[in-house]
Amino acid sequence: MIPSITPKTATQGTAYTKRINEYPLPAAMMTHELALVNNGKMIVLSQMDDSTLIQLDLDDSGCPINAYSYQIGNSTSELHGVTASSSYAGDVWVTLQNDSQLLRLTPGAVASEAPTLQATIDVPRPGMGPHCVSEYGDDLWCSCKNPSDDTGEYYVCRVNKEDPSNYTLWTVPQSPVFVIKHPLTGEVYASIDTDSKIVRCTPSEGDYSGTNIQTPEVIDIPSTQGSTVVGMCAGPDNNIWFVLLGGSGAGTGTFGRILSDATLEFVTLGGSLGSTAGLLHLTFAPYTDGDDYRVYILSSDITKDADINQPNAVFDVTLNPQTLAITSEVSFVFPTQYSWAHRVLYSDFGLYCTQLQTSGLVHIQLDIEGSNPAINEGGSGYQQHGIGAPYDTLVYSDD
Repeated sequence: MIPSITPKTATQGTAYTKRINEYPLPAAMMTHELALVNNGKMIVLSQMDDSTLIQLDLDDSGCPINAYSYQIGNSTSELHGVTASSSYAGDVWVTLQNDSQLLRLTPGAVASEAPTLQATIDVPRPGMGPHCVSEYGDDLWCSCKNPSDDTGEYYVCRVNKEDPSNYTLWTVPQSPVFVIKHPLTGEVYASIDTDSKIVRCTPSEGDYSGTNIQTPEVIDIPSTQGSTVVGMCAGPDNNIWFVLLGGSGAGTGTFGRILSDATLEFVTLGGSLGSTAGLLHLTFAPYTDGDDYRVYILSSDITKDADINQPNAVFDVTLNPQTLAITSEVSFVFPTQYSWAHRVLYSDFGLYCTQLQTSGLVHIQLDIEGSNPAINEGGSGYQQHGIGAPYDTLVYSDD
């Protein structure tokens, strides 16, 4: 019997591709934080080991086209934190961890034009070693990651931008990292990675003023959920969201949120890659009422034993706003592994991620979000067919 060949054309669809590009940066041992400036036409990022700021121009599709380096302070100043200013359009706030200073910079109009120093604020003692910085209204907040030479303690610091003599310090457990204001209550929370805790910095006198040193409420992460709180950000539900990295072994793929009453709620990735990932950072896409939440979660091998083989990747996850059930989950694994993926930044042109120990910038273009049906690595369909689309004929799109 001669076999027949029959075209399968009953169903037709469009498939969207994963597009992940890596851009080498000027060589460094510790590439850290990043921000989008110049109306989305430039990225600035920090390299801590030699205190260097990198400026990268972006083309009309958001792809980097060059990279220029600038010494900030001296080679031991330890440039780390970078955040776009909400009060000074186009500027960024940065931290010099070893010099215990907060700086406001205006990036160059193009990458080849040096940034300009606009303001310098010394972190009030006994606080030392500003790591991450956030700006809310008249105040800057920073995590003091170095132990104080004066007291041996660690602090979260609030300092007024125009009057640095107006400040408050909170004594916190070792190694505070992110400092985020809760959108609903105005209280400030900080992640404590070494002790797997979150601190709640509530002002004792009803507002954030005065120069006294205060003690925050300390919230423990249940060991059943994981350990090592690192990345935090405000979410589209007006709560604070955070991730758990874990220790030297496999992670738990767990992230969660802090409600207005400081209650913690947790979500765990469902796919085989995500469910044991160590999660380091996260960011959200803009939200439209009636849609699912869309969160981009960065996983990293930064604290992991080499034989654990933890992924350096971004998980593109959608959540039901009422139940927090995962409705889609897609992984974007970086071409270079053992890279200590460090931060993820959302833009209209996709995601940008830093790689701490391999001097790389990853650009992920998010066309695959158009897939229909949505890809869910934790669902039964993925277990059978992976990213396969349920059509006989496909057209590949990059729109």
